[in-house]
Amino acid sequence: MPIMNEKSVDEKRDKKNDLSQLAEEKNEMEFDKKNIEIELQKTIEEARLLEEVCDARKSHEEAFSQAENKTSVLDVQDSKAASEMEVEKMREEIAIQTSKLAEAYNTITTLENALSLAEKT
Repeated sequence: MPIMNEKSVDEKRDKKNDLSQLAEEKNEMEFDKKNIEIELQKTIEEARLLEEVCDARKSHEEAFSQAENKTSVLDVQDSKAASEMEVEKMREEIAIQTSKLAEAYNTITTLENALSLAEKT
């Protein structure tokens, strides 16, 4: 009967060792789980920050695009103003040339009349 008793003691010891090992593995798994949860929270926070950065970048790109559009409009307005000034200068020059042409015509008419009178006399 002592053999049974020894076997029983060995089985109890093995079961106790198995339970200890399982408890240790459980503790390790809980520790690993906690670390994974911490890493998950860090990753979630990083994702949130990345989303904020992406939103800010998109907002900045839209603002930049609007600024470019406004700059283009201002360039067109400046170009239009410069063109209008050039047209006004051309009108002034045309008026001056028209006046000179009228003076020249009057001079020619006067000279023709004088020549005509001179030929008659």
